[in-house]
Parts: sequence; structure tokens; C-alpha cells
Amino acid sequence: MGILEGNSLLRNTIDSSLDMIQVFQCVRGTDGKIEDFKWILNNKASESVYGDVIGKSLLKLNPGVLEAGIFDIFREVVRTGLAQTNLHHYVHEQFDGWYHQSVVRQGDGVTTCTKDVTKMVLAQKKIIDLEKDRHREVLHLTLLKVQEERSRLSEVLHNEIGQLLYAASLQLSSLDPEMERKEFVRNRLKLEKLLALTVKEVRELSHDLSHLPLEELGLKGAIEKFLSRFPDRQRFKFRYLGRKSRGNSLQENLTYRIVQELLLNVAKHSCCSHCTLLMRVSQAGIFVQLRDNGRGFDPTSTVPTGIGLSWVRNNVENLGGEILVESHKGKGTVVKLRIPYPTT
Repeated sequence: MGILEGNSLLRNTIDSSLDMIQVFQCVRGTDGKIEDFKWILNNKASESVYGDVIGKSLLKLNPGVLEAGIFDIFREVVRTGLAQTNLHHYVHEQFDGWYHQSVVRQGDGVTTCTKDVTKMVLAQKKIIDLEKDRHREVLHLTLLKVQEERSRLSEVLHNEIGQLLYAASLQLSSLDPEMERKEFVRNRLKLEKLLALTVKEVRELSHDLSHLPLEELGLKGAIEKFLSRFPDRQRFKFRYLGRKSRGNSLQENLTYRIVQELLLNVAKHSCCSHCTLLMRVSQAGIFVQLRDNGRGFDPTSTVPTGIGLSWVRNNVENLGGEILVESHKGKGTVVKLRIPYPTT
């Protein structure tokens, strides 16, 4: 291959690149220091941006390279012979964007390859912003759940434990040493029973606050115990399939809390006569299906239906799971969710 053919092939090659390829030669002062660079080659992509700039000064046409630190990078590459790759946010002259640039020494100068990555950087920034918004939403829902839990505990303390203590107080005030012994003993036994119930309620409440029953009962036993405390337990049917749960993992803790929330929603809002809960645990993860024959709702409605379902949805998605809600007014609701175990 002749010199002319080689030059033509090289030129065609660099012109085929969608990135800007440029070659600059050093402009040195009388003391030998680099004072500027001048263009000696541009490919087609670069010409479409700069026009005809061969032989012209870099600093005169693009003085922003000083502020952006690009000029110093060029000089450093010439001095050391070490190539550099950098990402620049360049907002000078006709530019306003992000550029990925590679610089290598070429004789007494440099060759650069510059790619406009503005769209990619902005897309990544948008993803990061969306993720931040998502985390803020999860935090907001979590705080609401904490407040809801505090309200529930306050209700338990007032309506259950408070009423038991009040009844015990009335029973205590009715005790009179001068009354007949049989009546005194009967009233004292009533008082002891009320106090025993109060102690039982306080212990169960304390147990719920201190740790999850998962640690001692596993998922199946924990959910059965939770359902046993429902006053209308007969409405709920629970079926567990597959292997035993692995232990007190994040996935199982949140699955337990999610199932609790779903069951409480059914008890409070569905007005159903029958509800079935199916849970299947495999090596891959946990599958849950909850079906009721209650009044249902419109899942596509923009009217908020409480924080429960939003909290459930966010936690399932944060665990890398999937959730499907099917409901129609007057025709009940089906919730299906899958939470994977992390791969090891």
C-alpha cells in the first residue's frame, strides 16, 4: 500500500467515527514552555461542530479550556507522555453539556477523542433523582406506619388494658371486709381474674413490641398466632405449603409484617364473610395469595384508600418482589405477591 493510499485509509477511518477526533500541536514560547495549542487535524464529526479551524489557536477559539482544566491536561500529557481520560462538564463558548475525552501524546502535541455523553449523564441523573424521590416516599410511608402503630398501641392501652384496669378498680372498691365471706371470696376471685387478664394483655403487647414471634415460631406459626387473636377468627382460612422458613431474615420479617397489614386491611375494610390466605415457601422465595369475598374497591382510583396498600407495595418492590392487586367493587379482592430470597 502506497503512502497516499495509507493516508486516504487513515482519513476515511477517523472520518467514520461519530466522536470528535482532533490533533493539536504545541505552540511554545521563547523559553520552550507551552503557551497554546493549534489545530492540525479534525475529523468530519469535529468539523461539523468547529468548522474550518486548522492552524487556528485553541485558546482564542475555546478559552473555556483554561477554566475547565482541559488546557492543563493537554500540557501534562505532553510533558509526561501518559494518556488521560476524563469526564468534563463544559459550559463555555457554543457548548453546554458533558463530554468524555481521551488525550494521548502525538509528537509535540496531543490527539483527542471526544464523545458527547450529555444525554447519558442527564438520564443517569434522572434515574438518581427518581430513586431519591422513591426513598423519600418510602420514608414518608414508614413514618406514617410508625404513627399508625403508635395509635394502635394507644387504642389497645385505652380500650383493652385501660378497661380491664378500670373494671378491676371498681371490683376492688366493692370489696368490704364486713360482707359475707362467700360474697367476699367471689368478688376477690373476679378481681384476681381481671388482674390476670390485664397481666396477660400487657405481656402479649410487650412481646409484640420486643421481638417478632418469627424467632420462635417461624412464618407459619407466627401467622397462626396472629390470626388466633382475631375475634372473628372463623372468617379466615390459612394454608401453608412448602419448606420451613429459613429463619429470621429480612425477607421473612417484612413478609410477616406485610401479611399482617393485608389481614388487618381485610378485617377493617373488606366486610367479607370469608377470606383465604395461601403461603408457599420455596428455595427461591415466598409466594402469598390473599383472597376475600368482601366489598372490593377500584385499584385504579386516584382517591387514596389509606397508606396500608402503598406501604405493602413499596416494601415488596424494595425487596425485588412483585405484587398484583385484583379487585372490583362488590366482588372481593385478590392480592398476590412474590418475594425472592437473595441469591447466594
